[in-house]
Order: sequence, then C-alpha cells, then structure tokens
Amino acid sequence: MSESPGGLRPPRPDSRPVSRTLFGDTTIDEYSWLRDKADPAVAVHMQAERAYAESVLDARTGALREHLYAEMRARIREDDRSVPCKEGPWLYYSRTEEGDEYPRHCRRPWDGDAQDARAYEQGDNQVLAGESVYLDENTLAEGHEYFDLAALELCPEHRLCAYAVDTSGDEIYTIFIKDLDTGELLEDRLEGCGSGLAWGDGGVLFYDRLDDAHRPWQCWRHTLGQAMSADVLVLQEDDEKFYLWIGRSRSQRFIVVSADSKVSSEVHLIPTARPTAQPWLVAPRVQGVEYDIGHRGDQLLMRSNADGARNFKVSVAPLPLELSAGGETEPTEPVTPIMASTWRELMAHSDEVLIESISTFAGQLIVCERFEGLQRIRVVPLAPGPIPERARFGLSTSTIARAPGTSGGTSGGTSGGTSGVVEHLIAFPDPAYSVWSSANPEFDQTHLRFGYASMTTPASIFDYDIASGAQVLRKRSIVVGGHEPEDYRSARIWARAADGERIPISLVWHRSLEGADGRPEDPQALVLYGYGAYGSAMDPGFSTTRLSLLQRGAVWAIAHVRGGDELGRRWYEAGRLEHKQNTFGDFVACAEHLVAEGWTRPACMAAMGGSAGGLLIGAVANARPDLFTALVASVPFVDVLNTMLDPSLPLTVIEWEEWGNPATEQGYAWIRAYSPYENICVQDYPEVLALAGWNDPRVGYWEAAKWVARLRERGTGDGRVLLWTNMGAGHGGASGRFEYLRELGLEYAFLIDRLGLPAELP
Repeated sequence: MSESPGGLRPPRPDSRPVSRTLFGDTTIDEYSWLRDKADPAVAVHMQAERAYAESVLDARTGALREHLYAEMRARIREDDRSVPCKEGPWLYYSRTEEGDEYPRHCRRPWDGDAQDARAYEQGDNQVLAGESVYLDENTLAEGHEYFDLAALELCPEHRLCAYAVDTSGDEIYTIFIKDLDTGELLEDRLEGCGSGLAWGDGGVLFYDRLDDAHRPWQCWRHTLGQAMSADVLVLQEDDEKFYLWIGRSRSQRFIVVSADSKVSSEVHLIPTARPTAQPWLVAPRVQGVEYDIGHRGDQLLMRSNADGARNFKVSVAPLPLELSAGGETEPTEPVTPIMASTWRELMAHSDEVLIESISTFAGQLIVCERFEGLQRIRVVPLAPGPIPERARFGLSTSTIARAPGTSGGTSGGTSGGTSGVVEHLIAFPDPAYSVWSSANPEFDQTHLRFGYASMTTPASIFDYDIASGAQVLRKRSIVVGGHEPEDYRSARIWARAADGERIPISLVWHRSLEGADGRPEDPQALVLYGYGAYGSAMDPGFSTTRLSLLQRGAVWAIAHVRGGDELGRRWYEAGRLEHKQNTFGDFVACAEHLVAEGWTRPACMAAMGGSAGGLLIGAVANARPDLFTALVASVPFVDVLNTMLDPSLPLTVIEWEEWGNPATEQGYAWIRAYSPYENICVQDYPEVLALAGWNDPRVGYWEAAKWVARLRERGTGDGRVLLWTNMGAGHGGASGRFEYLRELGLEYAFLIDRLGLPAELP
C-alpha cells in the first residue's frame, strides 16, 4: 500500500504469530496481540490508524466532513419537545433546547382532559406551564467525553426516579436515585450494574448485576436507605447461555424477571405490592421454547412458540389464587408453575403471520404482527372480566387501510369487545415503512399511541382511538429547511437467491432521478445496507442524515436477508448456525439483482453494515469483492472464530446458539467457512472504511484492527483500507445527538468520494 496523499504511510502492526490446531485445521494469527490493552503499543497503533485514515480522507475530501456535519446538524430542530404523555397525576415529556446534546426530562401536573388537550395544541418547542425539569442529561454529562442514560424508572408514587448511567461506553452502569420533590440525590448509589431497573412498592428497587463476561446474571433487591452490601439476591442465572431482563407488567401488578437465551426463555413474577415475596415461576424453561407474558385481571396471556408454533401463538390461563387480585397475603407454600394443559389457545399459529409482540390493556389486546415482510397492528377489544372460554382472536383480516393521520371507523372482523367495536387491523399505505409502540404507560387507557415512519416520511406519533377508529397525528418530526415526502420515491422489489428464495429489497431515491416508469432512469450511485442476524428485522424508516446522500443523487437500499425475521421465524432460522451462509448469499443476490435490473453498477455501488452487519460486509468482501467499489463496516464482528472460541469474552457463550460453538467440530466447520478474518485471500478488495470503539464490550476494537491489518497484507490492487477508532466510546460510537454526526460525516464523506457524488448539494 502506498502512503496517503497527506504523507502518512499505512500503519503496519508487528507480526507475532500464534498457531492453533483444532479438528485437523491449523490457523495462524499474527495480530492476536492487538487484543492486549495493557500493551502500550496497542493504543499507539490504534491512534496511528486513526491518523492515517483522517489523513487520507482529508486529502481526498477536504472540508467535506465538516460541511456534512454542519449540513446534517442544520436539519435537526434544536428546540424540540416530545409528545406529552399522561402517567398517573402527571404529564411527562422530554425536550431539548438550542445546543443541547441530550434531552431534559420534564413533567407538569395533570388536572383533566382539557389541560391535556391544551398541551397538545401548543407548539412542540414551547415550555409548558407548570413544568419542572426532573432530570437534565446535559448536566449529568458535563465533564464526560461519553454519556449514556440507559434506564430511567419512576417509582409507583412518582416521588423518586432511578436511573442508570455509563460514562465510558463499556456498558457497566452506576444507578442513582433522585428525590423529585427536593431535587436531591439520595445517598443510595449502586455500582457495577446492568441497565435493568424496576420499582416495587415501599421504596424497593430491583436491578441486575453483571458477571465477569458482562452478562446480566443476578437480580438484586435494594431497599432505600440501606447500603448496597445489604441488598438481597433475588435470582441468579448460572447457565451462561442465559441473561436476565427486569421490568414491570403493563398492569403494574408484577415485577417481571425474564431469563432468556437466544432460543429459550423463562419468566418469574414478583407481586409489586409484596416486593419481598419469592419469585414465582410461570413456566419452566424448555430448550427451543420462547415465551413472554402479559397480565390482565386474574389471567395471564402468553406469547409462545411451544408445540411447533414457529411464528408464535397466544394463550391464556388463570393466575394461581395466591397471585390473583384476592391473593393479598404471602402464600405459606411455594406457588407451582401453571401446568401446560391449563393454557387455552386464543390466537393460533400461522405460517404466514409472525406474532412479534402482545400488549395487554384493561380494554384491549394489541398484537404487533408481520405479514409478507411488513408490520401491522391487530386491535382486539376486550370486554370487562375474564376472556370468555370460547374466545378466539386473529381471525379478522379486515383493515383500516388509509394514510396515517386520517380518521375512519372499524369494519368487519371478530366481535368480542364493547360498544360494537370489533377486532381489526391497522394497515399502512407505504410500500416500505416502520411501526413501533410509543408511550402507552396507563393500563386503562382507551387509545393506542404508536410511531410510524416510511423511507420518505419523517417519524410521526399517532393516537389511535380504539372505540372510534380515529387517528390523531400528535407530532411529525420537523426537518429544518423543509422536507416534502413527495420529492422522494420508495419501492420494494425482490431478488432471487441461488436456492430460489425471494429476497425483499427496500429502496428510496430522489425524484430527480426518475425516468418514465418512476424508477431511476440510468444506473445510479447506490448504497446497499444489510444486517441479517438475531432475528432482528431491518425495517425501513426515515433518516434526516440520509438526505445528504439522497439529495446528492444516491439510491439507498436495504437488503432484507435471511437471519432477520422480516418474513417470519423461518427467515431467521434460515440464516443462523449451519445456514448462516444464506445471509451472505442473499446479500450478494440483492447486489447482483440491482446491477442486472439497471439500478446501479459495481463501479458505483457501496455496501454498508455494522456489528453483525459488519460480519456480513466482511464475508461478502471475501466472496464477491468485484461487486462493490467501497465497503463501510462499523464495529464489525469479523473475528468470529477467535471470539467464539473464547468464553471469557462478553457475550460469547450466549452467542453460541446464534453462530455455533467452534469448540465442537460441527460448530467449528460452520464458522471457519465464513469467518472474515480467516478467509481473507490474495485478491483485489474494494476500498474499506472500518470504525471501532476503544471501550466496546460487544465487539472488541481489535477485531477491526486485525481485519484491517490482514486486508492490507493480502489485498492486491490500489484500494485503501482505513480504520478509525473512537478512543472514548463503545459499541454505539459517540453519544449525544450532534456529536455522533461527526462520525457519520466521516462515513458519508468516504462514500461520497468513492461513489463519485458531488461534494456540494445541488
């Protein structure tokens, strides 16, 4: 590799070979020493890599990075406010002022619907009358290069808040408790914790602690005023494949402690009113069976994939008497789990519809589904009292199909609610979009608040009235300088994988590119983004920062490859363990389809992904480097084999059910076949920009460093390989709503240069 235009040569870390032989296969790792943070040469090397990357980019793009930062920041409304949300006797919301990197968490007393309506009618950059700022993240972040507020929980009486803070990016949190009446911090301070928090009654706080591998493995109970050393261990998870999650049921009646692996789960409940009670096990874990629960009255609802329900089903069972509304006293004997035969099916499994989540309210059940790759919301009105014996849900295919924000009534569907309202679906008009649950804190509320965005429409918050079917747009994010959705086009197309599977692709572009048929007339610069892991769907949404590429003439595309759950649970299972190669093959098929159909060509196509998506980029780089002119890999999981062989690293044991255990011959063969670091070969590679976090607990900085070093060593041709490391952050990069734009400006400047896009906006 030649020196940068700025005069720096690519850093060359020492080669210190370490050999390992497993199952007859010998691998040599020349750069394993880069993992040793205690070695001063490691930090020196990482800084040299960053200096080289900046030298190359500055020489190529000049002031473009700073222009992009200013351009992207200028689109963000600095004085902004979230939609107020009633919870108990207060309206809660967050807001920012000009220059704020972080939000201010606010509330004001609620005294009736009329006042609530006035709060919505005021401009969403206005300070509401009677406001108190109960937590200002900007103040908490002062003096810290990095700041993350990972959890913020109010006690049932709304007098205290507990919050978890990380100031290094290593995802080890300190928990503080604040008295909202006096504004003072309590002396209670919990160190070395995870981010799980839940309040019981009477000043009792549940939280989790981490083991040496960074796994939330213990649930502890803290009583206000006591030292941390006096806290009580409530649950401990010894199986290293499982991690704990702590929260509260929507009914507020139970503390929920869930133990989850990648494919199995187990839920324990603790009555909020009796926080010192022993946890009650809902159903014992079964390998390969996942479930979660909702509570309503004297019944539990369960979403589960038991009995072959791959896309999940919903069942109901009565609470044990000791835990029901009448069970006020501590049981004298342990409460036994609900027998499997007691659960009664409410929504059957479907091969076509994935049940992603359920939310129980006093008067309705909300089911988030996925059908043909797109999200939808099922509304099931519920009459007071227990759900009837013969009730069956999920039968209706009637939809309220209209543009979000317009009003209309329900029609068709399965009865079972009140006031004539029947089960129905909320449908959405765009060919590619995202929907998410917004703030719905009150169990007896009669509306559903949800968020919606498409690739052309900014994030929007709606209130949906269950009884009337009317939707009210409460807020649509403002793009400063103006944004017209009609100026952009989006589409969903399908590629064909090598095994015949159809792979969806979501695209967005500026209308200035369109030809007679609406799509871009000629091959265009295109960025293909992918993830494909953990059953996580990459739903297409809106991005103000992405406008900097679209307005310069780029097409943005998302490859919905196997390994996510876009097309149901089978889509996930077809992209994990022994099937992981499908993820990479699908991405290649999408790239080939975009070229064959004239959307782009290899000379002006880039690929992009982060974390597990960085693994995707690394594997595709080895398999088909000829398809792309540039690759961006953020915190890339590219040293898969070595990481999965080291159970002392954070998350490794948990991840074995996702990737396989290479300590077994079978698992070793799967991972060895695609692990990007081991499979780098002597060939031309595209230009590469890799980004890492020095304090990253999920994907060690050394993975990107080793990968870059070997790419330079074995890659041929003129393509430069760059590594930029944030030395003060972790997996998510820079914190703050503006500071992260500097890293994004780095990535976009690289892409604009490699794709031949104009530096200046048209």
